[in-house]
Amino acid sequence: MNQKATATTTKKTLRPRTWLAYLGLGVVWTGAEVLSIATSDAVTTSKIKLSATQVHVINTIFALPALLILLTILFAGLSIWRYARAIAGSKEDKGFRFVAYGIFALLAGLLVGSCCSSFRQVAAHHAANPQHVKVVFVIIANYISVAAALITYSLLLYGSRLLLRCASARTRARRCSTSNSVTRRAGRQ
Repeated sequence: MNQKATATTTKKTLRPRTWLAYLGLGVVWTGAEVLSIATSDAVTTSKIKLSATQVHVINTIFALPALLILLTILFAGLSIWRYARAIAGSKEDKGFRFVAYGIFALLAGLLVGSCCSSFRQVAAHHAANPQHVKVVFVIIANYISVAAALITYSLLLYGSRLLLRCASARTRARRCSTSNSVTRRAGRQ
């Protein structure tokens, strides 16, 4: 009965943080999309011969799958992090935490890249030399993407290695216990 109370308490304390994470992701995504839609490019509207409203609708339609992808990544990271908290104190706990941190790093890298792209459009719209601003922001976005990828995959690799060590140690322990029981049986006969 004591374990049930602890599990219920853990669930209650995690839920507000979970909703705040989803809410924060929605606010950041909405802000980035509002910035990118607010700076419609006259060249784009004249090239494809659509009104500014039609271009905004198309931008929003293409941005919605990105939101679903970000929400999916957040859900995966939170699920693995919750599982790591549920098995706190076990050997696998640390490995699952690093995998969750890697997923969160991926999410952060995607969000920062999206925001950088939105800021690039705003800065280019208001700059005296828009081409120079675009080049600078593309370079910054590329460095952010590379850094986020390195951090993400380093954390995922470290977490996976920790989990692999736990699994191989468990396999070795089973082999030893199986071979010991076979040896004991052979000795009895």
